[in-house]
Amino acid sequence: TPNHVYHIKLIAQNGLVEFWRDGEKIFSHRDPQPLNSGYFGFRTVRSHLVIRKFRISSTGHAPLVH
Repeated sequence: TPNHVYHIKLIAQNGLVEFWRDGEKIFSHRDPQPLNSGYFGFRTVRSHLVIRKFRISSTGHAPLVH
């Protein structure tokens, strides 16, 4: 939807991967062999995407990898 601010939450914790949009769970997957390190990124080519108030947090259950 043009000019709509979406609230996105990405979860990657102990093999659980989830994508939430505006409080609704869109995707959930339990990985039996999760990666414990690595990188992620945002693909923004020709998307007119603006990212605001971005933060990364840890629940304390798994180490936060930098």
